[in-house]
Amino acid sequence: MKGFTLIELIIVIVIIGISSVVAAPRFIDFRSDAKVAQLEGMLAAIRSSTDLAASKALIEGVEVGVLDYYGQNINIAGGYPTAQYNATFYALIVDSGRFDTGTTAICTEDWCTRGNFGTLGIAGASTAHNLQVWPRDYRRTDNCYAWYHNGFSGGDNQIASGIVSSGC
Repeated sequence: MKGFTLIELIIVIVIIGISSVVAAPRFIDFRSDAKVAQLEGMLAAIRSSTDLAASKALIEGVEVGVLDYYGQNINIAGGYPTAQYNATFYALIVDSGRFDTGTTAICTEDWCTRGNFGTLGIAGASTAHNLQVWPRDYRRTDNCYAWYHNGFSGGDNQIASGIVSSGC
């Protein structure tokens, strides 16, 4: 007789089932990994744009004030862009998102942004000198965002940036 016995078929099905149970957790977490990678990309854009603006400010001798950044006026403090979305980051990161959806609204754009707001828990950092950018389908309070801090306009004299991904 040619073919498989019922026992052989059941054994194959059990082996496939066990393999899928072992492999499934590796594939389930891809959404979180993708969001973290998306945040890292936004962080790279923030850092690149602030470094370019700081270089232009240095060349033009603007330590504090307004810098003409290729036809857009951006605010500078300590030689770096301030953390204001509408006056600074909109010009640096074009089409980065909608301004301040608040703490309870879910972001429906590719990115949502809030600038010049309270502390992010940075040691020694002043409040109200931070930019936060979070992705679609998240709230500002979901701990899934990229951030930038310019404390030169607030007295702590720190430039810092990073991501918070514990809620992604």
